[in-house]
Amino acid sequence: MSFHALDVTDLEEVAAAVVVDAPDGIVVVDAAGQIVLVNRRAVELFGHPSEAFLGMSVEHLVPEADRARHVTDREAYTADAVRRPMRGYGALNGVRADGTQFPVEISLSPIDTLGGPLYVAIVRDVSARLRAEARVEATDRELELTSERERIARDLHDTIIQELFATGMSLQAIVGRVEDDVVGKRLMGAIDALDDSIRRIRTVIFGLSAHSAWGRGLRGEILKVAKDEAPALGFEPAVTFEGTVDALEEPHASHVVGLIREAISNTARHARSSAASIAVTVTDELVVIVADNGVGFPDSVMEGNGLRNLRKRAEELGGTLELEHTEGEGTVVELRSPLD
Repeated sequence: MSFHALDVTDLEEVAAAVVVDAPDGIVVVDAAGQIVLVNRRAVELFGHPSEAFLGMSVEHLVPEADRARHVTDREAYTADAVRRPMRGYGALNGVRADGTQFPVEISLSPIDTLGGPLYVAIVRDVSARLRAEARVEATDRELELTSERERIARDLHDTIIQELFATGMSLQAIVGRVEDDVVGKRLMGAIDALDDSIRRIRTVIFGLSAHSAWGRGLRGEILKVAKDEAPALGFEPAVTFEGTVDALEEPHASHVVGLIREAISNTARHARSSAASIAVTVTDELVVIVADNGVGFPDSVMEGNGLRNLRKRAEELGGTLELEHTEGEGTVVELRSPLD
């Protein structure tokens, strides 16, 4: 292999081309901090016309709040100049001609010339890299949060619910031996409270798991409806599940989501309620109850498409739909459909 020896003129042309077309900005300043040379990328980065750079103080490329300190640091560097990265006071930023700032990395290098020492700053815009790093960090944080949610959900399911269930079974075994009716009723009330707590904890479990594979079933869809309607309601409705809800197949699953969305949307638009609840039970029968404590739905809803849509969903599932309104107690929409 042979090499072509470049003469001095060729080398100067190559060097000039490398500087002009370098991918990073190059700014050369003299001992007084006046700019004597910039390349094409520096013009693009800082947004000044190329002729405006010559004779400009390099401090004009630094945010105004940092300029006084930059003068001190620059003078210290020229007194003992070596090739090194520029050390900042926090993040380093450049400032464009329009006043906007952008994050940079800067490498410094001194050169000796016949006219005296010059100082080269290689300027790299790191905006894209920092955005990418931020996205990676956000993804890592979300993965950590998802893992923590799943751990809490497992602990609730495998420990807390099982302990509550065992306590409820123990109380049920005692009820039959209690002769005092008052005590018996109190025990039954405690058992019912435990059952309700178990249902609520299960809802919390699926709320924690809503962003993981465990929470993408029907429960996750219903929880999403509740969350989506919260801004219009002014609060998030309580949601409870019982039975094998995620095992519910089509067309039941789609109709359940659609019915809940329609019913809770009507509540948000018309009921003026301060609380609402969604309960879904799947055993040998599907039961969906949407309730609120508002003033009820107007006739336009009771006689219009809204209620007809709800009834049509119930009919397509071979079930029934009941809507009850009690003055001062709110509205209850209840779907019941047999599951073969």
